[in-house]
Amino acid sequence: MKQPATPLRLFGRLAALVERVNRLAGLGAGLILLGMVGMICREAIGRYFFDAPTDWVVELSGFLLVGIVFMGGGYILQEDAHLRVDIFYTRFTRRNRAIVDLIGYLMALPFLGFLEWQSALLAWRAFGYSERSMIMRWPVYLPELFVPLGVALLLLQMLIQIVRAIGALRERQGG
Repeated sequence: MKQPATPLRLFGRLAALVERVNRLAGLGAGLILLGMVGMICREAIGRYFFDAPTDWVVELSGFLLVGIVFMGGGYILQEDAHLRVDIFYTRFTRRNRAIVDLIGYLMALPFLGFLEWQSALLAWRAFGYSERSMIMRWPVYLPELFVPLGVALLLLQMLIQIVRAIGALRERQGG
C-alpha cells in the first residue's frame, strides 16, 4: 500500500532533487574550469611561441569564470566546503555549530535574495536590449544567466540547510 505524502517525505524528495541538481552544477563548473584552463594554455602557447594570439579567450574566460563561481555555490554549501574560521567552530558542540550555521544562513538570505532579484533583472534587461559582447558578439544575457541560476541553486540549498539545522536543534532538545 502506498504511504501518504507527509511534509517530511516531500521535503526529503525536494532536498534530494536540489542536491542532485547542485552536484550536476558543481560537476559542470569543474568541467568548465578544465576547459578554461585548456583555452588559456592554448592562448599562452599561441601568443608567446607562435605569435598567434586570439582576441576571444579573455572575454570567454571572463564569462566562464562567472559560471564557475555561481554555478558551484550550491554544491559547495551542500558539501560544507565553504570558507569558515575553523579555529573556533571545530571546538563548538554540535548544537552550537547548528546555531552558528543557522544564524549565518539567516543572515545570508536577504543578501542572496537581493542578488537573485538584481541579477535576474540585469539578465532580463540584457535580453530585452539584445546586448552583445564586444569581441565575440555573443548575447550578453547568456553568461549573465549564470548568476541568477547559480544564486537560485544556492538559495534552495541554503533553505535545505536551514531546515536541517533546525531539525538538529530540535533533535538535541528531545523533540
